[in-house]
Amino acid sequence: GVVYRVCDQEGNEYALKRLSPILGADFKAKQRLFDDFEELVEFRHPHLTSYYELFEADGTVYLLMELVEGISLQRLLQLEKVLPVDIAALVCQGVLEALEYLHIRKVLHHEVKPENILLGRDGSVTLTDYGMRWVEYSEFSQSRNPLQTPHYMSPEQLRIRREGEALGPESDLYSVGLVLYEMLCGDN
Repeated sequence: GVVYRVCDQEGNEYALKRLSPILGADFKAKQRLFDDFEELVEFRHPHLTSYYELFEADGTVYLLMELVEGISLQRLLQLEKVLPVDIAALVCQGVLEALEYLHIRKVLHHEVKPENILLGRDGSVTLTDYGMRWVEYSEFSQSRNPLQTPHYMSPEQLRIRREGEALGPESDLYSVGLVLYEMLCGDN
């Protein structure tokens, strides 16, 4: 989707994400999105973007969420190619803490990648887009998600499209390992 910077009447700034039309066109997926959002809107963690509202306008689904001032890890890697070990370790620590929070709540991210890791101007590390697939472990075995980025997917995520097996937290951890490798070696 596309992300916009928006401001409310009181001057508070937010990020407004227009979700993929694929999600909006599938009634079942859209309904699950709205159902699951009721739980996710309650999630608060220093390394996760906060979600505030999910709504539909003119057939398009939008997500209002916390605005993180800074740069995506993807953009930083385009500029720097390789990061110092201490910086890469801090990024991974933030991502792993966010994933622990999600996994305890039986939510998988499914798409940990540099584009979904935001580095704040204040030095913060924030994992975003953790709800775009909003499914619990047991439900994912029925899902066939065309929106994922294959490069950062675990082997079991790639197999799941063919075999329908369930995923667990180790799938997200595999993706973190790929991101760490990319930060340290500059190779994606």
